[in-house]
Amino acid sequence: MRLRYISALVMRFRSAVIIQLMVLLIMQGFSVECAIGKIIDRVVASVDDTAITKSELDLKYNTLSKINKNISYAETLQGMINRILLLKDAQKYRMEGSEDEIIDYYIDLKIRALVRIEDKDVKKYYEKHRSEFKGHGYKSVQDEIIKYLTELEVNRRLKKIIDKLRSESNINIMLDSPE
Repeated sequence: MRLRYISALVMRFRSAVIIQLMVLLIMQGFSVECAIGKIIDRVVASVDDTAITKSELDLKYNTLSKINKNISYAETLQGMINRILLLKDAQKYRMEGSEDEIIDYYIDLKIRALVRIEDKDVKKYYEKHRSEFKGHGYKSVQDEIIKYLTELEVNRRLKKIIDKLRSESNINIMLDSPE
């Protein structure tokens, strides 16, 4: 009688071990499958600790190429890098809002507020480009010239800031060619 009892105990033990082994094998199978699974997305660039994925680049490129047919993947990627740099620098000022609002406010605060266009520069531009104004007097186009010269200066200063931010950042581009 004792023999049967041991054998029933052994059978339960064996069943438990077999079940545990099966669970372990199933779990191992899932981890192996995950390890050899498909790559969902790949990083094409990084700016410090921020990654830009291929799908993000594709989305931005597709959007921009509808507006500008001549834009390249490389130009799109550079623009995305610049945007990340500006957003990171804007964090110092604790700005809130959408990314576009933060960048606009950053440019207004850090650049546009400091740009002053002198009247002599406006007059000089008007005289140099008088034929483009088709008989419009200086006073009627003065505000437009000021806006134009302001934007030129804002863009020049923005480029300097971006160049400085780039030199202070760790930027890695891993995009070989557009796919």
